[in-house]
Amino acid sequence: VDEYNKAYFEVLQLNAQNGVTAFKTHLQCEAGFNASVHLERNELMPIRFAWGHRWMQPFNPRITETYWRIGDLTGYGSDFMWSIGSSAGALDGGGVAFCTTLPAKTPALKARELCPNMESSPANLRRLSHHKVLAELAAEGRQTGIPGWHVAGDVAVDHYINTLLDAGISIEQLRTMRIQVDHCHSVRQDQIELAARLNMAFSCDATREPSKVIEEDYGEEYLTFTAPVASMLEKGARAVISTFGSAKLIRKSPFEDGVMWMTRKIEGENFGVPEEAVPDRLTLLLMMSRWGAYALWKDDKIGSIEVGKLADLSILNGDYMAVDVEDLDTLHPLMTMIDGKVLFEDRQLRGNTLRFNTDPDFAAWEMEMNTSTSLWKWGPEAPVVPSRFVE
Repeated sequence: VDEYNKAYFEVLQLNAQNGVTAFKTHLQCEAGFNASVHLERNELMPIRFAWGHRWMQPFNPRITETYWRIGDLTGYGSDFMWSIGSSAGALDGGGVAFCTTLPAKTPALKARELCPNMESSPANLRRLSHHKVLAELAAEGRQTGIPGWHVAGDVAVDHYINTLLDAGISIEQLRTMRIQVDHCHSVRQDQIELAARLNMAFSCDATREPSKVIEEDYGEEYLTFTAPVASMLEKGARAVISTFGSAKLIRKSPFEDGVMWMTRKIEGENFGVPEEAVPDRLTLLLMMSRWGAYALWKDDKIGSIEVGKLADLSILNGDYMAVDVEDLDTLHPLMTMIDGKVLFEDRQLRGNTLRFNTDPDFAAWEMEMNTSTSLWKWGPEAPVVPSRFVE
C-alpha cells in the first residue's frame, strides 16, 4: 500500500510539471480513493482531483441496489478532492469496439462493436441498467452529477442522453446537471445541436486510433465524425480537451496535443478532418482551462486567474501567443503554483539563471532538490509520503 501511495503521489507530481493543476476521473476500486484521501489528509495532494464514484461496479453482482443507496456525493469534499457524482462507467468499448451508427465494410467488422444493453456478461460491463438507475435517482432529486465516463461512439452518446430523458428528467434540470461524455470518437451533428440545448460538455482526446479504425473499417468519408470540435464550438456546445498531462507516456509539454488539435494531424496522419480543427490558440487555451473547470463543478474557484479564485497558475518558458502553431509543443512550465504555493520549479528557475530575483540573500534560489520526478514543494526538504501503517 505504501509503495502504491508513493507511486501515485509521483505521477500526480509529474502532472504538475506539465502544468496540470486539476483533473477528473472515475474511481473503479478503493485503492485510488484511499491513496487520494491519504495524500489529501496529510496535505500532500499535489494537484486538485474531481472524482466520480464507480467502484464496486465491476465486482458487485448487486450493483443496481448499491447505486440506489450510494447517495448524492456531488460537490462534497475539499478544494483538493471533491466528488462530481456517480457513473455507470463505460457505455461502449474503445478502438474497434466503439458503438456507432457508421456502416462497417463487412458484418464481421460491425460485430466487434460493444454496445450498451440492459444486461451483459461480466466481461462486457456495459450495462445500461446501471445508468438507468442513476437517471431515475436524478429524476427523483436524489442524484445531481452523472458524468459519462467513456462514451466513445455516437450510439453510446444516444443511450447516455436518451436514458436521462426517458427517466423523466426535464431539459431544464439536465441543463443544471453538467452532463458530459468522454472521447468524441464518433459524434453526429444532431447530437452536437442537442448537447448545446442541454449544456452538455464533450471531453475530447487527441488520438490517432479512432481515425485509423474509421479509415480502414468504415470509410475515410466518415472521418468527419471524429472529434468535430469546430462544429461543437460553432453550434454552442461545450468542448474541452480531455487530457494534456502524463498518463501512459511522459509528456514534455502540455501543448503536445494542442498541435494535433490545431493541425488535425498526428505524426503526419489524419486525425479527423482539417475543417474540425480548433480555430485558434486562445480557444485551445480556454478548452484546456476555464471551460474544463465547468465539467469539474468548480468553475467558481478554478480555471482562470481572477480575484477571488484559487491561486493556481503555470509560468511558461515562452510566449504562447507568439510561437508558431507547430512549435507550441516546445513550450513547457518553468513553474507551477497551486493554492498559492510553488509545487514545481524548473532547474533554470531554481538556479536563478533567468534572473527573476537578484537578491543575494534569497537563499531559496540556490536550493537543489530532487525526487524521482525532480519535483518538490517549496520548503527545505522534498516531501515524503507518510506510511499508512503505524510502526
